[in-house]
Amino acid sequence: MVRELFNLNGKVAIITGAGQGIGREIALLLAKNGAKTVLIDINEKVFEVLEDIRALNREGLAIKCDVSNSEEVKRAVKDILEKFGSVDILVNNAGIYPFKPFTEMTEWEWERVLDVNLKGVFYFTREVLTKMIERGEDNKHCFNCRISHQLSKSRALFGEQSRHSRLHKSTSP
Repeated sequence: MVRELFNLNGKVAIITGAGQGIGREIALLLAKNGAKTVLIDINEKVFEVLEDIRALNREGLAIKCDVSNSEEVKRAVKDILEKFGSVDILVNNAGIYPFKPFTEMTEWEWERVLDVNLKGVFYFTREVLTKMIERGEDNKHCFNCRISHQLSKSRALFGEQSRHSRLHKSTSP
């Protein structure tokens, strides 16, 4: 049952901040469940994660990209669509924060936090959703709704109240 819920065979997943930490683990989990993973990071470690994905006999693509640079994001999405044709999942995971107290942070450091953590999410989401809409792929952005819809059918997981939830009533392709 759980395997069926998380069967991502043929799905294309973009994970930003995939070079290390949580992003790396998300990418590996998605790959283990069948997704073609696109690893985005400003760090060269992203190419090591791609080797880990390939060791699982899964298809992937690593792109060195600064998510806070809209032109780099546009190029990355263009390259992804040229290779895979579409995108099913976008995980905006890239984020930074200097390892110092907030009161000691410089204005430049704060601007960088905002650029990566906010603009990066905006740029990737805008590019991916724009391409989905242009291609008539409106069902793609509902992938998480589909998982939630399937999970919400389990009364053991969400209890009797789940049948009244909005998530349960969401439609899935």
